[in-house]
Amino acid sequence: MGAILLAFGSALVGAVVGAVLGAYLQRKWPPDMSAEIANLRRQVTELQSKVEAQENARKAQEARARFRPRAEVRGEPPEPQFLVLTADRDFELTRLDYIADTGAMVTFEDVQKSGGRIETPINSAKVMQVWNLRPRQGSLPVQFQFRCHLSLDGFETECLVEALIQPTWKSVGNAQTCFCKVTLSL
Repeated sequence: MGAILLAFGSALVGAVVGAVLGAYLQRKWPPDMSAEIANLRRQVTELQSKVEAQENARKAQEARARFRPRAEVRGEPPEPQFLVLTADRDFELTRLDYIADTGAMVTFEDVQKSGGRIETPINSAKVMQVWNLRPRQGSLPVQFQFRCHLSLDGFETECLVEALIQPTWKSVGNAQTCFCKVTLSL
């Protein structure tokens, strides 16, 4: 009889402990978690979309910041010279700064031209302003820069074009005249 009571007591204690443990676990982990799982999946999808959008925006901004059109100078003084900027996509040149070899901006001009290839005249009077900043000896070239203010897909950026002012002497009538020829630095 003692063994039966012991077995019955063990069964009763096991049932009570099982019921208490089951009730605790049901409160801790509800049996239907599909709504919570669906909500978590939706949140993860939203976060992934935001991260992807931010990453794409960052890559686009880096591409615009690295954008550098190819530059060349066309023409020979006394004829007009032109700064030609070429790229594989359309852009806008809004302003052209003339920068001395000291880094100081001497003068600028508003341009407002757009396209994949932009040809803008080099203002010889502004080149002469850069040339006249310092006394020169002989016919040594002078370094300067064009700072090109560009707009690409609504994003403003700048690029520097290294250039030289090379004095050239040509006969005009009965006199020797100095012209400032602009070439690109290599």
